[in-house]
Amino acid sequence: MNEEVKRAAKEAAEKGGSGADIVYAALRANGAPLGVKELIDLAVCLKSGGDGEGTAAGTLDADKAKLAARIHTEINMDLRFVYAQKGMWGLREWVKPQPVKRVITATPRGSAGLDSWLKAITGDEEIERPEEDWAQE
Repeated sequence: MNEEVKRAAKEAAEKGGSGADIVYAALRANGAPLGVKELIDLAVCLKSGGDGEGTAAGTLDADKAKLAARIHTEINMDLRFVYAQKGMWGLREWVKPQPVKRVITATPRGSAGLDSWLKAITGDEEIERPEEDWAQE
């Protein structure tokens, strides 16, 4: 992790930011996805008063382990982040939105709610259904 990323994360921590805010600052400064372990190590180190050098593997005490778990949960729940691949996390703002295709599928006859919805969007008063009873299949 380069010095610019550490500096941005340290600034976020000094402003009293949450673990997710620290991770966001680090990712923003890096400009590309980073591994979740190094992101969490950085945030834990800064939140516990360190200088941003991270924690050595296996040296977490109980409080730091709880903090790491909380930060991991924050990252998972925060909509600013997206899982990139293989333990890498990035920012949602880097992802192009994909067009959504509307697909209407046939349903069994007892779906009065679907009928009223179809009437509303199509303007048809009567919805035609095949003669066969789909629910019997």
